[in-house]
Amino acid sequence: MKKLLLIPIVLFSFLSFAQEDYVKKANDNLERGNRRGAIEMATKAIEQNPNNNEALWIRVRALLSGDPREEQLNNAISDLNQMISSGVETAKVYTMLGVAEYELGGYIYRWKKAKENTGFSDDNSAYIKEQTAYYNEAVNHYESSIKAYKKAVEIDISKTESLTYKVKDAERYIQEVREKIKELK
Repeated sequence: MKKLLLIPIVLFSFLSFAQEDYVKKANDNLERGNRRGAIEMATKAIEQNPNNNEALWIRVRALLSGDPREEQLNNAISDLNQMISSGVETAKVYTMLGVAEYELGGYIYRWKKAKENTGFSDDNSAYIKEQTAYYNEAVNHYESSIKAYKKAVEIDISKTESLTYKVKDAERYIQEVREKIKELK
């Protein structure tokens, strides 16, 4: 009977040690600038424990380093929301969520374009509809960034000055994108 009780304890200890090892390796990779290695090791730790906030944070930092694309930005936003859902509601997490949402809004606004209207008709309605959808998606992400920045300030008032600039910048882009939508019609 005692041997049966020992098996789960040994297994738990092994998994816990492996998890810590993956987190350490993820952090080491991140510090060396090996973004891909950091993501890989953090992901292995998260696979063992989806609520490993340290591994999630390392993966977020790795996903947002360099020049992140749409998939990396969406994954970082997902990880940050998972951290918030598990109770990690710090100004740092909300600031990073604001950054990720802002960057995704910018990525969509600048790079995601509707297919060109190459038909022989003068009907641009499909193009306008598709482009408007992309622009509205960008606006939604800019608005989400503002909410996250404001929540960070609510948690830590000392961030007011630095995040006020980011909020105003996001608001400026929202206006710019809405003007682009008007020009489409």
